[in-house]
Amino acid sequence: MGKIVNLNDLSFKKNKSRVLVTGCFDVLHKAHKDFLEKAKKQALILIVGLEQDKRVNQLKGENRPINSFNIRANNLLKLKAVDYVFLLPENFKSKRKQIDLLLLIKPDVLALSENTPFLKKKKKILKDLKIKLFVFPYNPEYSTTSLLTK
Repeated sequence: MGKIVNLNDLSFKKNKSRVLVTGCFDVLHKAHKDFLEKAKKQALILIVGLEQDKRVNQLKGENRPINSFNIRANNLLKLKAVDYVFLLPENFKSKRKQIDLLLLIKPDVLALSENTPFLKKKKKILKDLKIKLFVFPYNPEYSTTSLLTK
C-alpha cells in the first residue's frame, strides 16, 4: 500500500523508474482507475500530485471538491497502482512551478489525459527536460463533472 508524503520528502533510488500524474481525482471513477493502472505500467513507481481543495474549487466550480484532500488521497492509496500521493503546491498553475516540480521529482514519464489544457506546450517542456510523455485517451462519459450531473 502506498503513502501520503510531503513533496520535499520524496527521494528515490536512481535505478527506480517513476511516472508522475497530477490531478483532482475528486470522485474516483472507472476512467481514473484505468488511467492510473496504465500510468503505473510506464514505470516502477507511480507518484500522484493531488490538487489542493482550494484549487479544485477554482478548476471545477462551486460545491467542489466533493471530497477533501485527505479523503481523495486515501481513496487513491487504496489502489494497488498508486505508490505515493502528495499535495501539489498552491500556485501549481504557473509554468515555473510545474517545471520546478518536474526538476524536483525527476520522473521518467509524465502521464496526462489527452484533454489536458496546453498539451502542446507541455510536450515541448517535457522534450526539453528529456521526460517521456504518456497520453491517456479521454472519455467524457466518465468525467466526474458529467457523473455528478446525471
